[in-house]
Parts: sequence; structure tokens; C-alpha cells
Amino acid sequence: MKMLGQNAVSLLTGPHTHLDHLGVFSHLVGIPVIVTEPETLTLAQIYYPQIDVSYKDFLELSSKYLVDNFSVIVHSGRKMTGYFTDMISTFHEKKLRFVYCPHGNSDKEYTLKLEEQPLQDIVFVYGNHMLDLLKENGAIQKINKTLFLGNYRYTYYKEHQAFYDNLAEEKLYKKLSKGKKNLLYAPTFTTAEYTSSYFEKCALLIEQKPRDWNLIIKPHPLLEINDPAKVWHLLLKYEDREDVIFLTDFPPIYPLLQKCDAFIGDFSSVGYDFLTFNKPMFFFAPKEPISSSRGLFLHQCGMQIPEENLSNMYGYIEKGFEENIERYSSPRKRVYEYTFEKDVCYAKIRENFLSI
Repeated sequence: MKMLGQNAVSLLTGPHTHLDHLGVFSHLVGIPVIVTEPETLTLAQIYYPQIDVSYKDFLELSSKYLVDNFSVIVHSGRKMTGYFTDMISTFHEKKLRFVYCPHGNSDKEYTLKLEEQPLQDIVFVYGNHMLDLLKENGAIQKINKTLFLGNYRYTYYKEHQAFYDNLAEEKLYKKLSKGKKNLLYAPTFTTAEYTSSYFEKCALLIEQKPRDWNLIIKPHPLLEINDPAKVWHLLLKYEDREDVIFLTDFPPIYPLLQKCDAFIGDFSSVGYDFLTFNKPMFFFAPKEPISSSRGLFLHQCGMQIPEENLSNMYGYIEKGFEENIERYSSPRKRVYEYTFEKDVCYAKIRENFLSI
């Protein structure tokens, strides 16, 4: 796509799950995507055939290559603007514009202090929740401009629903028993303030699973990157367990969520995506005290499993299922509307992008 006479490209250097964010955004605004991992290229060709995608080794993305070919770079890594700006300004007079496309709405961002916030140029946000968080943690002071996206990924899914539902059936749901409830467990990774529930709770969820539930486990990609041995130990131990499946290479989120009856997790941004369907949500309490209610914002949308019920989690879920629907439906709707700006159509996003 030509932008004010300039060329734009998306660079996907992070986990393949960013295809569902940066890849979808790039297709929406009509620009190509360069990925730096062969596996990501393969998954893009399977799950996002609509995207104009190609592969380059990260070392090929020299400052000369970027300056000679592009004027606008879109990315999904929070520190990439600073990295590329420093690299390019050292050797070239030309200034590039950088656009950050978020890869999820996470409560974990509240913990970052102003001095830890990277410099940004243009930042797209889902809605006021993300924008307010940028204001509260001071990041807004290091951003030139913010623009709204709304829930563009769900809109994209609805436009291609037949394709994605067929993929989900082929890659996932045909491996699970029909007529059972589907529970999605989406644990986040460990940070300075948050401890992932994965290493303590995943095996418990599998061992306790009753016959009338399917369990779908979608670990955060950084869990595997940061601690591959522990992640794969559990995966290999339970890979043949009936009606339990680990999703490590299925990037599109909404065809997965569409058929899930309930969500359980800790602080994963997938929980915010699940708000789209206003279905029951359950949470593991944080292992350490969280210093601000902002860090537990999503937890108002469902029930925290008490410590005394961890030995019978499915019993707690089943007992509280209807109450969860009735009691937390309004909070989920309210938080969803706060998280995703309404009435942000594709045309408006393209218009905002062209105005850069």
C-alpha cells in the first residue's frame, strides 16, 4: 500500500501468536508482512492465507535495507521502535515512522514504571482500558500519537468465519469428544509481579478433569521460550490423555473461543478476548499480593477459585456455573465495552493509518 507516497511494511519478529494481531492488522490496512522465523511463515500460510507474507532472516533487516525500501514500519514488539530508531539514526539521515500494533490487552502492563517504558511513535490501542493504562503508568508521555482499533480481530474472524471454523474443527475440535463442555485454560507467563499458574495448576486441571468436560490448554508462548523443559514435560506427559489437548501452534483465537463454554486462567490477555462471548470465567488467585486493583481488573468478570476448592476445581466450576452467568454477565459486558472501542470500522482504521 502506498501511504502519502511512502511504502509501509509490518515486521513480525516475535512469537507466531502475533500473526493474529499484526498479521490481521496488516491485511486490514493492505500492507505486506515480513516474518523472521520459518515456522511463523508456515503457520501464516495455513491460518492466514489472506495475508501477503514473506520470510527474511532477522539479520537481513539491516538499516540500509529498511531505509531503502520503507518509510513506515509496523511492529508488535514494545521495544522495537527504539531498537530500529537507534540503528537507523546512527547511519542514515532519513527518518522512518513506526507504528505499534498491540498483541493483547494485559493487566500486567500496569506494573511498568515510567523509566521502563520504551519510546514509541504511533500506538494503536483497542479502547479506553488500554489508553487509560498508558496514562496511569506514564507511557503516554513517550508516545507521539494514539489511535483506536476496537475489536478488529473479532470482526476479521466474523468475515472469514466459515474458513476459521472449519480449521478449528479439523485441527482441534474433531480430536475432542462431542456433547461435552469445553473448558479453556489460558495461563500467562511469569513476570516480576505475576507468577504463572501453569506449573502448579495445569496438572491439577488435567488430573481432576471429569468425563463430561473437554480441557483445552493454551500456554502463553513465553512460557515455552522461558522454561521449555517444564512446559514440554507436562505436554509430553499428558499428550495422550483423553479429551485434553495442548494448543501450541494454533494462532487464531476467536475460532477457539467460539466453542468454549468457560474460561479459566490467571492474567492472560486471552481473558479479555473471551469477554466477547460473555460466558463464565474463573480465575486462579495470584500467588503473591498484587499492589493495585488495576492488576486484577479482569478478575471482576468472574469467580476466583478459593484455596479450599483447588482439590475439586470442576466441582466448584459446575456448582457456580449458573451463578457465574447471572452475576457476572453485566460486569463482563461493562469491561468489554471499556476494553474495545465501539464503532471502529475497517474504513476508519485504514483512514487513521493513512493519516500517519
